[in-house]
Amino acid sequence: MLSLLSQPHSLDRTVLASVDLGRADVARPSNGAPARQREASGEGGAQTASPQVLLVDDNVVVRKGLAKALQAAGFAVTVAENGLAALMQIDVRQYRAIILDIMMPVMDGAHFYEQLVTEYPSAARRVLFVTAWADDPTVQSFLADTGRPVLQKPFEIEEFVDAVRRVAARP
Repeated sequence: MLSLLSQPHSLDRTVLASVDLGRADVARPSNGAPARQREASGEGGAQTASPQVLLVDDNVVVRKGLAKALQAAGFAVTVAENGLAALMQIDVRQYRAIILDIMMPVMDGAHFYEQLVTEYPSAARRVLFVTAWADDPTVQSFLADTGRPVLQKPFEIEEFVDAVRRVAARP
């Protein structure tokens, strides 16, 4: 069991979650037509046994721990450390769920989500936000406007996996 500590960029807030890390095997993106082309054509590509999820978080320890928990729950996980890296993954494949932190360097979760709404609307409907900033008025307003589910850090791993399952199960 490993305790994960994260300190968001600008606030003195500590986030804690406990997970069993073991060996984290993170799925890598496959080659093929960009997701934008598949979405436009209505083709989903070949189905895989494990639902594909994209995990976007800048904290490497949190990212690895959550990826391991998702893999143990039967998901194939692709990771990205910020919104820009995640946009590159969206061009490669479609995901049943996108787990998205809000505060990240390079491109934060809010800007990434806005790009999804504009360029990949079906992907935007698969976002689950995870954040330690849910009580910040600006973040609260943004999250309320999205209508997407939100988990406030810290959270229990079982709660997290259940929330991802609900998002991934949506048609």
